Amino acid sequence: MERFIEHSESCHEKEASSYFVKITDPVAKKALWEGFIEKGSSKVRVVAADYFTHDSTIRFEKTRTEASINLATWIESLRIYSLTATALPVLATIAFVSSFGATIDWLTAITAFIGAVTLQLSVNLLNDVEDHLRLIDFPGGPGGAGVIQKGLLTAKQIHKLGIIAFVVGAGLGLPALLKNPIEIFMIGLIAVLGTYGYSSGVGFKYKALGDLVVFLLCGPLLTAGASFAATGVLSAEVLWLGAFFGFAAVGILHVNNMQDIELDSSRSAKTLASLLGFGLSRWFLVSIYLVAILCLFIATFEHPQFSWATAALLPSVLLAAGLIKKIFKASGCQSPHLQGARVKAAQLHLVAGSLVTVYFFVSKALGV
Repeated sequence: MERFIEHSESCHEKEASSYFVKITDPVAKKALWEGFIEKGSSKVRVVAADYFTHDSTIRFEKTRTEASINLATWIESLRIYSLTATALPVLATIAFVSSFGATIDWLTAITAFIGAVTLQLSVNLLNDVEDHLRLIDFPGGPGGAGVIQKGLLTAKQIHKLGIIAFVVGAGLGLPALLKNPIEIFMIGLIAVLGTYGYSSGVGFKYKALGDLVVFLLCGPLLTAGASFAATGVLSAEVLWLGAFFGFAAVGILHVNNMQDIELDSSRSAKTLASLLGFGLSRWFLVSIYLVAILCLFIATFEHPQFSWATAALLPSVLLAAGLIKKIFKASGCQSPHLQGARVKAAQLHLVAGSLVTVYFFVSKALGV
């Protein structure tokens, strides 16, 4: 009990399963990072269950779950379902440039594709760690993969995997770098800084710059990199295509941030949504989707195929209308009308992005 009593002024046991620790206490920082509190010679496995802002106290709950190396748990931590945010823009770019006869370096293109999705895995993992340490995500909440909050893996373990994914993802860009040293170096440098700095490092996400970073990393920067890797050249249409995907990805992030305005503000995390307020954020979301469609229309002036690509989006209009209707019914970030809005925003990106991507692949196959 010595270690536990040593921190008795800031850490006391209210009941057998709960521990209350001041956020400034080293015990709290270690518990958040490693997932345990020391009691004498033993270690009690805990998860952060709540945070009381009035006295800056974290409530930790004892968990019977042991930190696991189970493969299924590690896969769950990756949030693989979110990888369409990077996979679709790359696939659409390759499909588009190949549809008008460009020669594809498939080895470099595939390597770049894997590298892009691996970097997103790194963002997912490091973001979950940082949101956990900042007391933004708690058990039962909608944020992240939830494996830290369930006590299945610790923040320390997730962070290690995130760094590994970061190094591997960056390394997979080497073939493209050797092929186009100047262009890929510039794109890669921004991508690496944005990937690591999104939640870790600089923490762009918490400084109201997350929307900009997501737009670049899941939009024009990504499609430009894919085009250089696959063909060694870049066209204006590829950038407009990237802008379309970038704005669609920002839509997902913005809907999430709209629902988290109060929580983020209480944790001193600035987002564009929290700066705009809920009312203006609704109109900003509308503008995001309108500008996304406008990007494809503009690309039509460069390449006629984009007129049909834009038409291919029509089935996704119903999804967009449903999401906007849901958002405008809500009076605030805690409104029950927002239930499922995060999922609808992700579905809209998936459906719209898939329709455009499939169109380019079909037009290539049919020689249109």
